[in-house]
Amino acid sequence: MARQIENQDYAKMLKRMVVSAGRRFADSDPDDLQFLMEVRDLLDEQIAATVHGLNASGYSLDQIAKPMGIARQNLHRKYFAKKKVA
Repeated sequence: MARQIENQDYAKMLKRMVVSAGRRFADSDPDDLQFLMEVRDLLDEQIAATVHGLNASGYSLDQIAKPMGIARQNLHRKYFAKKKVA
């Protein structure tokens, strides 16, 4: 249980940092927006890695999808469905 509380505190700190970065870049050069975009891309990659890690650890797609606020089918489509090559 202590690990979950630690994760929540860590996530709150991360949110504050991202909000601060957004404000900082809003008063900056437009070219600096690329740095915030890189953070977004990195976060998307880490969410995908976390989803796969939780699933590999035995959590069901329903258990993973619920805190994300999406349906299991949408989770599967986004993170597990094989992409068709054109």
